[in-house]
Amino acid sequence: MCEPSEGKIVQVQGNEITINLGKHHGVKIGDEFTLLHSNNFISQQGKHYVSYNISPYKVKVTKLTTQSATAATVDNNLLGNIQINDLAVRY
Repeated sequence: MCEPSEGKIVQVQGNEITINLGKHHGVKIGDEFTLLHSNNFISQQGKHYVSYNISPYKVKVTKLTTQSATAATVDNNLLGNIQINDLAVRY
């Protein structure tokens, strides 16, 4: 786990997310991820950009498959504005 891992959120339900990283990517039960909420904006020149805000939510992996992981908030709070295609990052 020397390098950060970054996965996309593919499902959000209550206080749980599913990400597109799993055992095959080195994820383990108990790993913690920080969530990044994406924001899209258009510049004055009309170019589309994506930026990310660090979410206050931290999640811990509770279930694993080879290609995906399910993680729940560490404090059992609902995931307010987290959406599909936001990012989950492990440092």
